[in-house]
Amino acid sequence: MIVDITKDCLTNFNKYGQIVLRFDDKKAAWKNEKSGEEYRQIFHELDEKCHRIHNDCIDSIAVINRLSSRGGSATTYATWDNPSITDIKKAPRSDIGNAIIEQYLDELVQNDQRILKQIVD
Repeated sequence: MIVDITKDCLTNFNKYGQIVLRFDDKKAAWKNEKSGEEYRQIFHELDEKCHRIHNDCIDSIAVINRLSSRGGSATTYATWDNPSITDIKKAPRSDIGNAIIEQYLDELVQNDQRILKQIVD
């Protein structure tokens, strides 16, 4: 069960990273291509989707932390610098979002490095 939840969490991390990294480009393209009302509607839908995925990520991390700490284990999947925060849902949303994007970018870089190594080898 933890494996499935973790996979879902990482999938949501990737979705969130893709949306955030493409957000400004999509916004600029739509502004040029769409009417004012159409642009606002599409932008609102993308913003809502991003918000839902971000919430899914937070919920998944909270579940993983609860499951991993069963039986008295102090191990948690996600940790943060402020020791007074004991629940991920109390951590600043922007900190969580930035950590997700950082993880996503690290994964992209690692994939690129693997591809380049295969080409060189």
